[in-house]
Amino acid sequence: MALARGIGAGDELFIAERFLRELQAPFVINGEELSVGASIGVSTYPYCSKNAHALIMAADAAMYTAKQGGRNRIKLFSKEAGSATARRKQMEMALRQALSRNEMSLVYQPIYRLNGSTPQSTICEALLRWHQPELGMVPPDEFIPLAESSGWIEAIGHWVVVEVCKQISAWNQHPDSAILPGCVSINLSTRQLKDVRFPEFMSRVMNETGVSPDQIWLEITETGLMHNIDECIEVLIALRAQGLKIAVDDFGTGYSSLAY
Repeated sequence: MALARGIGAGDELFIAERFLRELQAPFVINGEELSVGASIGVSTYPYCSKNAHALIMAADAAMYTAKQGGRNRIKLFSKEAGSATARRKQMEMALRQALSRNEMSLVYQPIYRLNGSTPQSTICEALLRWHQPELGMVPPDEFIPLAESSGWIEAIGHWVVVEVCKQISAWNQHPDSAILPGCVSINLSTRQLKDVRFPEFMSRVMNETGVSPDQIWLEITETGLMHNIDECIEVLIALRAQGLKIAVDDFGTGYSSLAY
């Protein structure tokens, strides 16, 4: 909810708080008690702007900041909120065309086994990078959540799988196999884990590129897995049946239960 009004100093918070209280009051439908919440962004005249459209945009920017803070919050417009919202909208528009414009790339980070005096690297992790001409190098922790929320993560995730398998195929043909990783780790999104068609997609890509299942680790976060465990089980079983390895990342930061 965005509030844009010309009101007395301090009145904007009083009005917003009253809106929030009224919205949170429970109501009954078909014998069931329900309640709703709201994220409220507030802009004021003339501090934020003297233009009606700009006032609404400012309130909208403050509302998104309120949502990011955990919802059921009230946020006054600030220049920082406006800049963050503008950047988010710019990223969302650019993200739709990132793949078609060849702006995405992969880098491979070695994973070392610290057993003995000489560390050994037999595995590497594929890491996604996005260089956008106008935004520059966008950090993964900034664009990955946006890709998840907008739904573009599925197309990006499929692109990553194809590109990794092509790279493994090229490495397989390298004459000096001693320097090559024995396995590559691919990070999966929660959306991919919930897609019952994903195992068939993995199988098809591996067959087309000549990649063996034992050359791939599929990496999932503990939190993403636990939030969707029932939906993920079928997909995980199908992936394991193909011989693919499954790794759980960030273990201990969420549920920390080996029983799961």
